[in-house]
Amino acid sequence: RAIAYFIIRKLFLEARLARAERQTTTRLRLLRRAVMGARHSKHRRGSSAGVADDAGESPPNAPDEKRKHKRGSIRWHSTRREEKEEKQQQRKAKDSVSWSRRRAEEAFAAYQSLQQCFIGPDTVPALCCDLGVSPEDVVVLAFAYHLKAKRMGYFTLEEWLAGCEALQVDSLATLRSKVKVLRQQLEDHATYKEVYRFVGYFEYDPDQKILDLETVDAALELLLGTKPHTPLFRQFLKEQTSYKGMNLDQWMNAFDFVFEVKPDLSNYDTDGAWPVMLDDFVAWCRVNKKVVPADSSSASTGARGAL
Repeated sequence: RAIAYFIIRKLFLEARLARAERQTTTRLRLLRRAVMGARHSKHRRGSSAGVADDAGESPPNAPDEKRKHKRGSIRWHSTRREEKEEKQQQRKAKDSVSWSRRRAEEAFAAYQSLQQCFIGPDTVPALCCDLGVSPEDVVVLAFAYHLKAKRMGYFTLEEWLAGCEALQVDSLATLRSKVKVLRQQLEDHATYKEVYRFVGYFEYDPDQKILDLETVDAALELLLGTKPHTPLFRQFLKEQTSYKGMNLDQWMNAFDFVFEVKPDLSNYDTDGAWPVMLDDFVAWCRVNKKVVPADSSSASTGARGAL
């Protein structure tokens, strides 16, 4: 009992001591506030007295001085407000011009496939629709070329960000405005050939090391559909039985063929460096008398003829 009494008394004394310390701290805080308030009041009375003395020394000019001070204060605040608004406008202009990764990620998320980390075949049509282009438009391939996409119909976040930064687009609006630029770039023969080459690598099957004929047919129709040799070449590929596909060399030579060889095949050199597939195509055309007339309106070899 003595020990218990001693412990209880000790706890009681500690509690009283802590309470006393808190009360002391509170009193000191109140005293400090009272002292600061007194100093502030004294300062305000001194300032008021100084103004009164100045007014007493030159009462006729006091209203003018007050008006001048007021006008100066308004002018100062107005200048500061104008400077602040100008900085905000500059910041907004900079944000609208500079590429934003955050906005690009938001644009990607708007078309991201459900529970996937890419834009896939299920959402690409919606993206094309919002851009005002058809999914079969060649400009879509040009966009994929700039994104350096590795799979047909799929855009990963990394590909999207890298391509959008290269094109300096970060939203649907800026991408829509870029469609016209991409289409103009395709009018350059060298650029169009690079996109054509990209599609070949895009569709290339590394296991079989060829482009299957079904894919070749669709790609030729999309990329070279307006060239005079293309319909006949597609027909030849469907009727022949010697080739199950095209390798990349044959794919690129087909591009040069439709641009360099005249519609009537009069300038085709059978002893040239053309692949055997094209020799067989020319022989097939001549045997079946399927040569395009020499006065074909599509005989020009410019890049515009491919679009």
